[in-house]
Amino acid sequence: MGGKVLIVTKNTVVSDKRTLTEAKVLANAGLEVVVLGLLGKGLLPYEVQAGLQIRRVSSVLGLAPAFRDRLWLPLRRLMHLPSIVVVKMLYSTIARGLRWLDRKAKPITVWVRLTKDAFREDADYYHAHFPLSVIFLAQIVAKLKGRRFVADFNDILILEQSHYSSKGYYEQNTLWGAQLDEREQARIEGVLKLIPPEVGSILDVGCGDGRITNRLAAKYPRVVGVDISEAALQHVKAETVKASVESLPFKDRSFDLVLATELLEHLPKAIYHKAIAEMKRVAKEWILISVPWKEQLSIGQARCVRCGVIFHVNYHYRNFNSSSLKRLFFPEFKLVICRQVGGERAYYHPLLLWTKRRVGGIWARTPSTVCPRCGTLLYGSGYPENNVISRFCNEKNGRIRKHRRPEKSHVIALYRRVVSL
Repeated sequence: MGGKVLIVTKNTVVSDKRTLTEAKVLANAGLEVVVLGLLGKGLLPYEVQAGLQIRRVSSVLGLAPAFRDRLWLPLRRLMHLPSIVVVKMLYSTIARGLRWLDRKAKPITVWVRLTKDAFREDADYYHAHFPLSVIFLAQIVAKLKGRRFVADFNDILILEQSHYSSKGYYEQNTLWGAQLDEREQARIEGVLKLIPPEVGSILDVGCGDGRITNRLAAKYPRVVGVDISEAALQHVKAETVKASVESLPFKDRSFDLVLATELLEHLPKAIYHKAIAEMKRVAKEWILISVPWKEQLSIGQARCVRCGVIFHVNYHYRNFNSSSLKRLFFPEFKLVICRQVGGERAYYHPLLLWTKRRVGGIWARTPSTVCPRCGTLLYGSGYPENNVISRFCNEKNGRIRKHRRPEKSHVIALYRRVVSL
């Protein structure tokens, strides 16, 4: 990396911990970083620390000191004015008036000096996160200088790095083998309780790292895990087959129950209907699935800063409700049990979410977010951006959520074959 970043802040630089944290992250990555902010008492206008530069501007014009040093003292020496009370009162009155003008002009002074110094810097990237007026200032400067304004500082790291994900999304080791949280454990327990007692053989389609498969293998005579990810299958302690759900290498009605947990929402349209047909073909009597319940897909949207494609961070393509679940495996299978499980379903007001994304420039990202088009790993520093726009939207959305009826995040559905061929 070798780009230069200018971060603009209206705060006194030493008190702006968030700006300094972002600056240090960028500097540690090898970027040249300049932080432009206000000058506090007893601070020098310039400072270099931890690989970054701090350049401070005064928030006042300094009319009184300028009057004293450039006009009053030279005039007094030239005219040999005596040190009498009248002269001192004259100076005191003028200085007091100039200090009053300084205070009144302070808001304008700040913007004039920040703008002037921002134009002086020849940076590759311009960034600001608070307040809204400073964000707008940085955008204008970047636009006029023909450079790039970046709302999320993590995107600077991504644009500057030469690293692309060498593996596909599902081959990332970070996805598999992690400790399960309470919500995931509750979902798994819910799935296990719905398995009919007469089941003897189970096909776990999209088994992942075996978080359910391994438990099933200790209880049932035959359990087979199927997944497309070699990295995931390394964690499975049962019989495994690497295959896609759209083409299962098994005979018709080979298993008493076909299980698919957190799979169907990940399937692109091109293979989704083929996968449903394959699951119906291989299942002898039962199909058991677990999927997100009425998921608001836009909450998980990410945007690749390199190629501009917008996608779900977990590669989710669809959501499910009561109507879609009933007809999912129709007419061969009928829905017999449907239960909601998990934590509270996420909700974000559409207008606030649009503002957070399109105006604030803050999109979703996780440690495993990989662009499906160009393969870029979109995880920058691990330190999330949260600017004034996103904070406003989050606060307003939190108030709206308090008045909504909470729902569970996932649903488990059990289907039974009703048509004999």
